[in-house]
Amino acid sequence: MVYPCVKCGLCCRNVGIIEQLREFDNGSGICVNLTQDKLCGIYVSRPFFCNVVDMYKEVFRHHLSEHEYLKRNLEVCIELNRQARNFENRETLQKAHADIGNVLYRTGNRSVMLKD
Repeated sequence: MVYPCVKCGLCCRNVGIIEQLREFDNGSGICVNLTQDKLCGIYVSRPFFCNVVDMYKEVFRHHLSEHEYLKRNLEVCIELNRQARNFENRETLQKAHADIGNVLYRTGNRSVMLKD
């Protein structure tokens, strides 16, 4: 599974509303580890809850198909980008959401098989 993150940092700007991530809230809802270039300053050792792939494998695989899990995560990203008026990111994410049902999804320089 590859999550098609657009690296907008919006999920990291909303940690205050997620109980499991409140300890990372800088007081305004933004993660203390979010860098100015919208990346995670502790990416390699980021909290389990922030790792989309690990969360699926350890928690959600018993409740959702990989396909449905990716779709639901993308729906949250699309909504965050809509609220932030990031139209380019929103269009990219909407395409990824639509492509989940297709055989291949391109990410970076490689094609990734998405399966249900």
